[in-house]
Amino acid sequence: MQRTPALRQCVEWCGEQGMTPACIVSAEENAFVVELVPEDDGAFIGLYQNVASERGVPAEGWDRCVGGEASGFTNWDVSFGEPNDYGGSPQSCAVLTGQGTWWDVTCALPLVLLESYRCLCEGPSSPSASFEQDLQVLAAPGQLPRRPPPASAESSAGSSDSPEGDG
Repeated sequence: MQRTPALRQCVEWCGEQGMTPACIVSAEENAFVVELVPEDDGAFIGLYQNVASERGVPAEGWDRCVGGEASGFTNWDVSFGEPNDYGGSPQSCAVLTGQGTWWDVTCALPLVLLESYRCLCEGPSSPSASFEQDLQVLAAPGQLPRRPPPASAESSAGSSDSPEGDG
């Protein structure tokens, strides 16, 4: 598996093989692919956060994969509180750890860290149109668009004398 410091390079490398970063869709698939990643390492997978939550909730917005929509399956490392935007910086890409759990990481690791992750590819496949649009935002750290609050939160936030807003 190729190592890269950014999801963008992982997508390019997988693309050269006619594939995309893998989007893991089940516990069985997760158990299979973790065997490809050394225990003390990690690999970019195709899951990414395409919008940040207006309320600052790191667990929201994880509904896209490089190849299309995400399946809804996740395996976040809850012992570390993942996804957690560790250090307060946006972490919008997912990495499969060698233990089989997932971490949220920045989509492009700072070069000063001299760090990289493996690329876990699947295919044949190619990036979706939505990924091509999201890529510009993902490449600019801290620039994720904010998700608007749910309609119920907007209506209750705007009126404190409403019984629904007192809850």
